[in-house]
Amino acid sequence: MPVAITSRQNPVVRACRDLARGREDDRVLLDGAHLIEDALEADLVFESVIASDAFAAAHPRLMARLERHTLVYVASDTVLEGASPVTSPAGIVGIATLEAADLADALPQHASEGSAYLPAMAVALVDVQDPGNAGAVIRCVEAAGGTGVVACGATSDLRGWKSLRASMGSAFRVPLASAPVDQLFSDAKVAGVRVIASTLDAAAADMRDVTWTEPFVLLVGNEGRGLDPAVAARAELRVRIPMFGKLQSMNAAVSAAVILYEAQRQRQGHDRI
Repeated sequence: MPVAITSRQNPVVRACRDLARGREDDRVLLDGAHLIEDALEADLVFESVIASDAFAAAHPRLMARLERHTLVYVASDTVLEGASPVTSPAGIVGIATLEAADLADALPQHASEGSAYLPAMAVALVDVQDPGNAGAVIRCVEAAGGTGVVACGATSDLRGWKSLRASMGSAFRVPLASAPVDQLFSDAKVAGVRVIASTLDAAAADMRDVTWTEPFVLLVGNEGRGLDPAVAARAELRVRIPMFGKLQSMNAAVSAAVILYEAQRQRQGHDRI
């Protein structure tokens, strides 16, 4: 049976608040039923879960399932608000372990898809500071059949609660790594993975004219200033997304998605337009 928590100063509630401020290990904070259900499906190990009395009453099957995996607590809405990182809590929060992937896992030479082995494609975020953007990129990488996401420089925590929430569960299924930019370049070279920079430079190649069938990692830069020119210059290739009207740029997730889907289109053997 779930254990009742009656104080916002309870150690479990405080642990949730601490994780909302920042992580110090592989523990992650999960907010909302969708994210917690996806974490269960991905076999994450849970430390604890707190649900509001109303949520527990409305979701008996999920509560019973959680009780088979972890310590489950119930609390009033006021106590739950002390544990949830959002202004309007969804009724349930949890703490689980999500280990970081090795860089090699995010930059494999090939990735398996069914019985076939396809050239890998990953995204490296360089100084992308908005966790919502980072989480959306993770979601796009899974949707497009990508192989991983790498956080470089001052990029926000890919396993922080905001990024996890924005990823809509994709963070549990896509390898998430972090590495200095220098290591990314050196390891990619050893692995035979091309480093391709997404840039606004008019002199860069049109992404529609590029062959994306070889293993690659796409560099995506900061929301405001884009990719550092010094970093872009080190890439094997620089590409731009053609834009029309008065639009000058797109956010990180949209940019990554456009290029990844062009890569996937080519890899599936569709005729070039």
